Amino acid sequence: MSSDAPLAPTTVGPPGGAGLATCDVPGLSVSAQSSSTLVEGYLVQTFVVENTAASACEMISYPGVYPFGLQSQGSVQVEADLAGLSQVPFASDGSNSLGNPASVQVLRPGQGAVFFLGVEPSPARAACTRADGFSFKSPRGNGYLNVDYRFTLCGSQYHVSTLQPEGTVPT
Repeated sequence: MSSDAPLAPTTVGPPGGAGLATCDVPGLSVSAQSSSTLVEGYLVQTFVVENTAASACEMISYPGVYPFGLQSQGSVQVEADLAGLSQVPFASDGSNSLGNPASVQVLRPGQGAVFFLGVEPSPARAACTRADGFSFKSPRGNGYLNVDYRFTLCGSQYHVSTLQPEGTVPT
């Protein structure tokens, strides 16, 4: 019996479990999945990382997320990395999907994995910065992909989850 339905991404144990090449730019696309939601005191946005290459690949751990926005450079405004911000991993204690431990995500062509980006919702004590998007770096990858996604960062930190199977929702 055959099916035209795509196979689900495979999740296997420790790094290198599938022995495939690392998923990397330019063979990836990144897009926001839905509107953000409030989880554990953070505004959380789900992003899907899709394998657009012709062969399967694998990813594990935390992706690199580097916000950019308008910055003054002399008398002009340019898009540049936002200074003074730190990416902080959600705790990997497994108590919720934000802190799931890292596992290898095997992506066949056209399949994806998700990660969550969490920011504090405008605390009164922190200055806020508007980001126009972020540069995405696959774990263990070499290239960067600019993702257009406007969001507000308050304080000096933002949180990123490990890559997880597509369909995982923030809880």
